[in-house]
Amino acid sequence: MALLLVMMLLASITTFHVSRRWYVPMALVWTVAFLLFGRLVGLSWAELGLDAWLPGLLWAGGAILLVSVGMAAGVAIPRLHPLFADERVLGTSGLQVAHKSLVEVPLGTVALEEVVFRSVLLGLLTSLYGTVWGVAGSALLFGLWHILPALEMHDAHSLTSQLGSGWRAKVGTVLGTILATGSVGVLFAMLVVWSGSVLAPMGLHWAMNSTGSVAAWLVGRRAARVVVGSEDPADPDA
Repeated sequence: MALLLVMMLLASITTFHVSRRWYVPMALVWTVAFLLFGRLVGLSWAELGLDAWLPGLLWAGGAILLVSVGMAAGVAIPRLHPLFADERVLGTSGLQVAHKSLVEVPLGTVALEEVVFRSVLLGLLTSLYGTVWGVAGSALLFGLWHILPALEMHDAHSLTSQLGSGWRAKVGTVLGTILATGSVGVLFAMLVVWSGSVLAPMGLHWAMNSTGSVAAWLVGRRAARVVVGSEDPADPDA
């Protein structure tokens, strides 16, 4: 467990600070390293959630469909647009959003995090202490994993940026992110327990991140068109 925690810390730091060009290769290297670790400590393919492929695919497909419908509804309802107002997607092209959704998220974020938390960590904790501690421990560490992204998100999202720029506001964002991602981590871990496959949370994780990016981009474009359309062409200051 000590070695695994050290590996997780190093993986978090290196993948967060590496350039975007090298993010996916770095994440894939770490993903393979964690899988090798899991096998070396004696976890079977079933304990790693890499055995029940068909149930995992069915659960993943259902999760993707459900989240996609929800995101589409969010884009269609203007009242929900503040939930998607993320400055990190402003100024990006459709091609860049597609690359992030189809390459960076599935091969980088999803593959690494699901192998770390719902495959190796969950499998190891469950084998040592049982399912309850496995789910709780993996969810807690999943929340802590998002401390660095929370600090980055604080000034980029319209909701969190309203808290201010002081350290108290940033602590609030970090604590809220840990709570939110930790809660999601419980759901992701339970999907492995129910389906027997890490593919189930992989599908849900990909759907939440990728369709969320697409939704934020669409909402940002719509907001930009509204601002441009509201300018008075006769006003020289417009």
